[in-house]
Amino acid sequence: MIKSLLMRKAILLLDLGNTHLNWGLCDSASLQIFDTGKVADQAWSDLISATGQLANIQVSIEEIWLCSVAKSTIKESLLSWVTLVDRPIYQARTGQRFNKLVNSYDNYAQLGIDRWLGLVALTTDYGYPALLIDAGSAMTLDYVDAGAVYQGGWIVPGIGKSRQCLSQQTSLLVPDSPLPNSLCIAKNTTAGITAGLLAAAVGTIAQFERQIDKQTEVCKVITGGEGPLLLKYLNSDWQYDPHLVLKGLALYAQANKLVSRNN
Repeated sequence: MIKSLLMRKAILLLDLGNTHLNWGLCDSASLQIFDTGKVADQAWSDLISATGQLANIQVSIEEIWLCSVAKSTIKESLLSWVTLVDRPIYQARTGQRFNKLVNSYDNYAQLGIDRWLGLVALTTDYGYPALLIDAGSAMTLDYVDAGAVYQGGWIVPGIGKSRQCLSQQTSLLVPDSPLPNSLCIAKNTTAGITAGLLAAAVGTIAQFERQIDKQTEVCKVITGGEGPLLLKYLNSDWQYDPHLVLKGLALYAQANKLVSRNN
C-alpha cells in the first residue's frame, strides 16, 4: 500500500514535572492539540513510539517546545535524549506579560512556568476574572482579576504527596485505596485518612475562593491529574480542562518562535 505523502506539520509540546512528562502534538497552523499522552519514570524512549515522531509519515514534527519545573537532573536527562531526535528545541520562560495578561508576582521570573502557561491558556480561552486550580503533585491556586492582572496564589501539597508524607512521617498504615465517594465522618483509620486528605484539598479551594472579590462573575477552571476527583466536590460553576498547560505552551510557542529563531 502506498502511504500518503501529505504530512501534517506539528509541534511537539513537552510539559515536564518531577514524576512524569505530559506531551502533546499540536497542529502548527491552527494550534489544535490533536494527540496527548504521558511518559513516566524518565522512560524518554517511549516518547518516540507514543508520538510516532519518526515512524508515522503522516505527522512531521517541525520543532519541540519544553516547559519544565522538574529538578535540574531530570530536565538535563530529557534534554540530552531529545537532542537525538534532531529537531529544534526551545524552552518556555515565565514573562511579565502575554497579550493582556500581566504578571504582578514580586519577582515575575520566580512564578513557575507551568503556572504561567496555565494562566496564558486560561485568559485566552476562558477570559477573566478567573480562578485556576492545577491539582497535581502540588496543588496551585491562582487568581487573575478583571483587568487581566495576575494577583498571585497559593501552593499546597497535592493529595498524593500528602498521602506519601503521612506514610513516611508517621506510623500510620496509609492506604493506597481510592479516595472516598463522600466526605462523611469516618469510623476507621483508613477511611479517616482518605476522607481527610480529600477534605483538606476541597477546603483549601473553598478558602481560596473566599479571598476573591465577589462583585463580578469569576470563571473557574481546574486542571491536573487530581482535577477530576476534586471536581466532584466543587460547585457546578467549575470546569475541568485536562490540557491547559499544553494549550498555554502552544500559544507561547506561536508567539515566541520567531523571536527564538532569531536569537
